[in-house]
Amino acid sequence: MSADPIEVVGEWLQNLLDPDVVNRLVARDANYVSLNTDDPELQKIMPWTGTSHGPQAFLNNLGTMFTRWENQAFNVTAMFASRENVAVFGDFLPGPLLPSGLAYAIAGVRVGATAKS
Repeated sequence: MSADPIEVVGEWLQNLLDPDVVNRLVARDANYVSLNTDDPELQKIMPWTGTSHGPQAFLNNLGTMFTRWENQAFNVTAMFASRENVAVFGDFLPGPLLPSGLAYAIAGVRVGATAKS
């Protein structure tokens, strides 16, 4: 029996920086895409942007992001799934460097075979 995609994404969201969880849930060929695929100027100030691959990319990029943005509150307001595709919507309070109450959308999350497959 395969895992429910919403449950998989929910577990990942609760454990973004846990290597055991990320390595179990994120496939070796998974793509991490943030904001756009190639903008060297943006990457100078936000090095987690762009495209990279695999579980370590998720750990590295999110780890770097959280060294700059303290995540004070992370509130998922809605998750929707259609087969293996999941969309997540919510808001977060990223700390003193950014305005509070920023909305976010995580789009294009596709849940398929696990990293161990």
